[in-house]
Amino acid sequence: MNSRMKQHTESNVWKLIGQRGAREVLRELIAGRKRYMDILHGTGGISSRTLTKRLRELETAGIVCRVVYPEMPVRIEYRLTPKGTRLELAVREMERVEHGWLEEERSRA
Repeated sequence: MNSRMKQHTESNVWKLIGQRGAREVLRELIAGRKRYMDILHGTGGISSRTLTKRLRELETAGIVCRVVYPEMPVRIEYRLTPKGTRLELAVREMERVEHGWLEEERSRA
């Protein structure tokens, strides 16, 4: 991969996981396979519309896989792909940094 392609790919990754709700979705799926409503409740505050959009974007990027079970009623689960699993450390580190910043702000207040 040449340096220009690498920069483009890195830029896209940060742009994608920096979008509203994306990190929360990833955090939920790091814990394991989940159904849509479980993700929605676990993210605590993003809208259904935003969740649907993020799941589609993450699926298109190859980070999330949508699994449809041919049952009645149909069951759909989402899980991280191997590519998505590689983001776990980055997501956890971002949460650690965010928590540290919040603690600093509280101590100044």
